[in-house]
Amino acid sequence: MVNALHDAGLPVPRQALVTAVDDLPGALDHVGLPVVAKPPASSGSDGCRICHTEQEAAEHFTAIHRRPNLLGAVNEAVLVQEYLPGTQYLVSTVSMDGQHHLYELSRSRVDEHGGTPTRRHTISRRRPGPEERGIIAYVWACLDALGIRSGAANTDVRLTEDGPRIIEVNARVLGPTLDPDPYFIAFGSSQQHLLVDSMLAPADFRRRLRAGYTPPNVMGKAFPRSFGSGVLRGIPGLEAVRRLPGFHSVTSLPEIGSTVEDHALTTGATGIVYFVHEDEPVVEKSLAVLMGMEDAGALFDIAAV
Repeated sequence: MVNALHDAGLPVPRQALVTAVDDLPGALDHVGLPVVAKPPASSGSDGCRICHTEQEAAEHFTAIHRRPNLLGAVNEAVLVQEYLPGTQYLVSTVSMDGQHHLYELSRSRVDEHGGTPTRRHTISRRRPGPEERGIIAYVWACLDALGIRSGAANTDVRLTEDGPRIIEVNARVLGPTLDPDPYFIAFGSSQQHLLVDSMLAPADFRRRLRAGYTPPNVMGKAFPRSFGSGVLRGIPGLEAVRRLPGFHSVTSLPEIGSTVEDHALTTGATGIVYFVHEDEPVVEKSLAVLMGMEDAGALFDIAAV
């Protein structure tokens, strides 16, 4: 993907595909430290690690090379990619006949948890600013270069000092466990419904293209972490979360008595919390309170085993 964008003349991060640990030093010389080392194909941040030294990169290579990943495939190689400092954005789209409709533009909070980049939450943007319009134009160029003329896609981009740089383009709907209800309130539809419109009601889809990106509300989506492994005894912070301004719903919470693991994967294994409100500061404040509860261990009650 990155090679195709580079060949199309778009700015992309430096990278190298490594199949043997002895080739790692040369790859690091080409890419430069720090790097993100990860499987060439996986999901949910599985196997991703930010490596600041050659030793960290070698240890992580050994840990994931020729091991099965989240998708069940074996990591026959490891991708070493330039670490991109800056704010991360999610750009969700639906395309038809080479025309791209912006469905969602969201800022992501990505923390480093034990060396793993961890997406804590996203918050949508109702009115893109100048730099964000530049991100949208960059994503359009990426979709064109990759030949994505029809269908859904979601693209992760870092806004660096030198401009937007691609992380990945996923040529599919965003998912797999997202509730469509908060999306309807925030955006007036869901990406899945827009995808169906593009195939079965193209005239309706073209009207949306002409209308442009005009979401009525702001949506915050948080992936709460347990930050501890063991048996879930309760979720004492849940009622406080439900009372936060803009709270819409929470889905995919683990069952009481089940075993939860402390990991940084963005799979919704310990729930997804949605906030929807017309004012972005309201959503931002509620997300900050939720993050504070997580970090203080006040959301989940876990008995270590």
